[in-house]
Amino acid sequence: MGIGWLLVGMILFPVLAQGGLDRCDQINRVSWLFLFCLLAVAMMIRNVWAALCVGMIAAGMLTVVPKSDVWQRAGLPALAAATAYAALTPKVTAAHLVPVLWAFVAVGCWTGAWTAYSRFQGFVSYMRWWPHPPTPGMWWPPIVFHEDSPTHLKAGQGNANHLQGTAVLCTAAMVALAFLGQRAALLAWPLVVLPLVVRVNKEGRWGQGLLHLATLVVSAAGVASGKASVLLLLLTLYVVALCLWAKPWRPRTDWFDGGRFGMWRTILTDGWKPLTWRRKVFGLGTGTWQPWSTPLTVPKHGGVIFTTAHNEYLQWLVEHGIVGLVFLSCYLFFGLVRLWQGGVLGHALLLVCLTLLSVAMTNFPWTFFHSIERPPECLTCKKPVVAMAGSPRHPAECQCEPPKAQAVTPYYVGSPALVAMSLVLAILVEAFK
Repeated sequence: MGIGWLLVGMILFPVLAQGGLDRCDQINRVSWLFLFCLLAVAMMIRNVWAALCVGMIAAGMLTVVPKSDVWQRAGLPALAAATAYAALTPKVTAAHLVPVLWAFVAVGCWTGAWTAYSRFQGFVSYMRWWPHPPTPGMWWPPIVFHEDSPTHLKAGQGNANHLQGTAVLCTAAMVALAFLGQRAALLAWPLVVLPLVVRVNKEGRWGQGLLHLATLVVSAAGVASGKASVLLLLLTLYVVALCLWAKPWRPRTDWFDGGRFGMWRTILTDGWKPLTWRRKVFGLGTGTWQPWSTPLTVPKHGGVIFTTAHNEYLQWLVEHGIVGLVFLSCYLFFGLVRLWQGGVLGHALLLVCLTLLSVAMTNFPWTFFHSIERPPECLTCKKPVVAMAGSPRHPAECQCEPPKAQAVTPYYVGSPALVAMSLVLAILVEAFK
């Protein structure tokens, strides 16, 4: 019966829907077609919690104006990922785990070699082609190493934090292979771990990757014990110790968190708390974080725009509400339980997944790569030109009269590497029933 109604809706809405506050009737109708396609894929997913999470993404599109903007950066990637998940999860088996873990280690060796090469170049930007730059008629792409921010090594990733997130997942895969008796993987540790320990910023601070590496160490100790109670105890003590050390309830400027604690507090107290009960329960809608949070964070955080929450759980709470966060939490919890019950192979995958959950606490491995347009920038003061002439201006905006505006490139947000790794891990989890 559900399929029948879905098919009826797939006919009526893409044919008859009017403007819907979108750019035009036709674009609105295309958005409805995408919506029903995503719901159809959700009906194919066997894991009920995963299906409900996909359903929340689809439902969240209905609250955004115009819908077509969000479909480009969130809806269509979600449709592609959900389709891959629905198609592969019935066929994946535990035998696929080891080859995937070795693929992770290979990626770690590549990023480690790239990091080492960049450090040998010194603190200068560079681009090196091998054997030579692309030329017309080449049927295969050349290899290129490059860095445009040599004090924040990226090794081909979006930023240094994305590189460290990738490196720590590869390290977790290396440890998982060692748990499975394939200790030859440990020979890769000098390259795999290298992005986590090299200097990655101007202040010479350690990166957030070491936090996730500590999560891996604690998880490995708990899994090695063979007792779920020991694993839970170690993780609980670890989280309590982190909270006592970091004191997230007392945000500080210029600290290791990069302003995250203060931003999270502003969002919860000034933004989420005053929301109506309906918005708290069901969320603001898919892809609404950046336009909703910017007016809250810019005045209190030096004009900084937090393009994402840098915390997937908080972002799910804002965009999909308490209901969405419950669905996501249940999906993660029951998946981890199945891995614990999955024997030695399940325990190996559990190590990598727990490390990924740690990455999701300070980064955004489940946010699809997308661009966010920025306002023009003043040629004189290099500040954004936002307000209309004669209108009040924020101190972080251009104050010149008249401003000399020039177009700027958009923000590019997300890590394709972390998204791909997360999707593959989510598919592998379904091999353990």
